[in-house]
Amino acid sequence: MITSAQSLECFVGHSDELRHGRELQCRFRACPLCGGTGSPLRTAECTGHPLWHEPLPGALEWMRCSRCQHIHTRNYWTEAGLDEVTRTAPVNQRHDLPATVAARRASWTRMVEKVVGMLGGYGTAFGRPDRPMWIDVGSGDGSLLMTAADYGFAAIGLETRAQLVDRTRALGFNAMQRNFMTLRFDVAADVLSMTDVLEQIPEPREALRKAARLLRPGGVLTLSAPDSSSSGWRLMEATHANSYWMELERLHIFSRERLIQLLGEAGFEVAEVAISVRDRAHTELYAVRKASTPILELRSADAICIERRGGMGDILMALGAAKALKTLSDRPVILATAPGMQKLARSCPHIDHIVEHHTVLADQYPNIKHADLNAVAFGISRVHQIDAYLEAYGVSAAPELKHIELEPEPAAEEKVEKILKCWPARTPGRARVLLHAALGDANRSWPQQRWEELAAKLIGAGHQVIVVGSTHDPLKPAAVPSTPGILSAVDILDVAATVALMRRSDLFVSTDSGPVQLAAATDIAIVGLYSSVAGSCRLPFRHGQAGWRAVAVGPSCAFHPCYQQMHNSEVIAPFMAKLQAQTLTVNEMFANWCLDGGSFACMKHQITVTMVLNAIESLAIPALGQQDAYEPV
Repeated sequence: MITSAQSLECFVGHSDELRHGRELQCRFRACPLCGGTGSPLRTAECTGHPLWHEPLPGALEWMRCSRCQHIHTRNYWTEAGLDEVTRTAPVNQRHDLPATVAARRASWTRMVEKVVGMLGGYGTAFGRPDRPMWIDVGSGDGSLLMTAADYGFAAIGLETRAQLVDRTRALGFNAMQRNFMTLRFDVAADVLSMTDVLEQIPEPREALRKAARLLRPGGVLTLSAPDSSSSGWRLMEATHANSYWMELERLHIFSRERLIQLLGEAGFEVAEVAISVRDRAHTELYAVRKASTPILELRSADAICIERRGGMGDILMALGAAKALKTLSDRPVILATAPGMQKLARSCPHIDHIVEHHTVLADQYPNIKHADLNAVAFGISRVHQIDAYLEAYGVSAAPELKHIELEPEPAAEEKVEKILKCWPARTPGRARVLLHAALGDANRSWPQQRWEELAAKLIGAGHQVIVVGSTHDPLKPAAVPSTPGILSAVDILDVAATVALMRRSDLFVSTDSGPVQLAAATDIAIVGLYSSVAGSCRLPFRHGQAGWRAVAVGPSCAFHPCYQQMHNSEVIAPFMAKLQAQTLTVNEMFANWCLDGGSFACMKHQITVTMVLNAIESLAIPALGQQDAYEPV
């Protein structure tokens, strides 16, 4: 969904507006439904409209979206513009009011009776201590509001025109001069009516989502709007007598099918469709607010917040979850993280806001769906960590929605090109291989002599081998194998430059570490060495596949992947006792976790260089050749 900051652009388009110093209109920069581009459809001269006057524009420009075919005006009214449009609108005189309301009340009776029936009948709807609440958006002269009140509803009208609100209040009915889209509600309504309203709101999807949040499950939304697929519309078009194109307040043209689709996406089920008896070519839709589901909760939120404070790999997998959450919810995504991780997060196109604490955005997004993803349970989950993150929101996603995507940084790309030019050129037909020889916790570190042996075999086969990483990482400092011919980028490349180098390389070999998730943002082949966790829980989603062009090498230990044994209450009990007695910290427990008598044999002995070379061969990378090309060291 394109947010208002992205899809709307204010402008001053008339000399009189300049004179008054007001912006009357803003421009849709994209389709308000799908974000697609539009092309001009028609221009409707509107100076003959009863509300038209200077300084309003003399014509309305209509656009058709090339992606979803939605029809909307090129511009929409600002608050000042709406005030100007309605400034000269006639208001029924007090002596005309009884006859006007009586006539309209008769047409509203059918709608109210339908709603009462959908609420279970009069006995069910009104047989409770409190009266059911009906909120009428755009209440106008108050006739629908009054009809609902006559049936016993606690009816409230929302109207932007002060004269109409004052008159409704003077008659003893409840009305507020407020804009539905900016008003905060602390109640759950039973009925919400939007008659000739949705097509006047710049962002109709947002309006329906707000309606879903306002209504209780089982509540009823009544919606009335012109239907471009109706016979009445077609007859007006055939006779060139369609005045809807020149309606000053109208911003959208919907078909009945499109309205039903939008309602479904917002969490409603259309229960009944009727032809309006009040207006030509109008359709009336009666929709029920469906029971809440996790996806509906995401879609009804103002924004989604992911809170993950640190751990580069953990942050990167949170960015993979962000893509899925944004796609499933169509809502802005906030990442709350530590300052040191914010630069990395800014390169992800699926993050809209990066903050240290999500509460700073509470005014902008009152209803934030927030999940704290810092718990250790996510790292020891039996499923992929991205899936574990999504489960915190109650949802799942297809593999193609869980890619980690990072936008290239031009300066980093240029830096890598310069470094590669300074190094000896790689042999034609041979591969560029990156090694991340991190030395950290004993249960996740491969011995340096193994790294040196692997590097020697690869270099001996003619490949260019570069070691990457940082010695400043307090948990997994990088080591530089003392192998003749190896190239070192350790402490030379930042995160963005490391990704740039990965994009120019053929293979990446690493233990379980953050750079594996950096590689996820590229097409480089990956061989991961996993001990305490399963490779299936870490190897990235790419090109719509879990573990695309990636192989996990694991030990023969009977306890592998041993972190998952933390779910076993008998296994974890003695460790929990030490944690409670404060004789063991969580970090110490994870760093020294080994159920094989503390031998750490998984990494010390069981994962061999031959196993890694076999994994490389299984990837069938042409430049890396076959295993028999690697001479014994």
